[in-house]
Amino acid sequence: AHLFGHSGGAMYALLAATQAPALRSLVLYELPLIDRLDASSIDGLIERMATTLDAGDADRALELFLPLAGVVDEEVEALRALEPVWARMRVGVRLVPREIRSGLRDGPDWRAQFDPPDVPTLYLYGQETDARIFPSPSEVADLLPNAQLQGLPRQRHLGFAFDPSSFARAVLD
Repeated sequence: AHLFGHSGGAMYALLAATQAPALRSLVLYELPLIDRLDASSIDGLIERMATTLDAGDADRALELFLPLAGVVDEEVEALRALEPVWARMRVGVRLVPREIRSGLRDGPDWRAQFDPPDVPTLYLYGQETDARIFPSPSEVADLLPNAQLQGLPRQRHLGFAFDPSSFARAVLD
């Protein structure tokens, strides 16, 4: 199997790869390091998201969350214009508070005991991504010393969606 993960899914894919050495390849796109964020401000974000979700306002929950991932206003508007995509995001945002809490709870300890999987790994990142939740290329190189790192020019956290051709070329190459 070939395994791909984006954002939180990249973290899950990476951890799964440590348990599945028979993978043919692993492609990760910008895995978040939640523990890099200030826990008190994240607690406030989680509370605001939970309140808006409890009120049935998934749109507002997305507006609260997406800046954390470095998604800029122009990208949000483009995503909103793609109703099937935005609808899936509205469903998925309900999991975000739980995933963030889990990342904060687990903290940096997992990295101290982390043994990179022995799987051909490609780590992709948007060269314009500037959210501090994502590691720099040099930090990724420390975490995954055998991974091939490749930036997508003029892209951010959602480069696979906004420039699918460059994303596909990177994966297929």
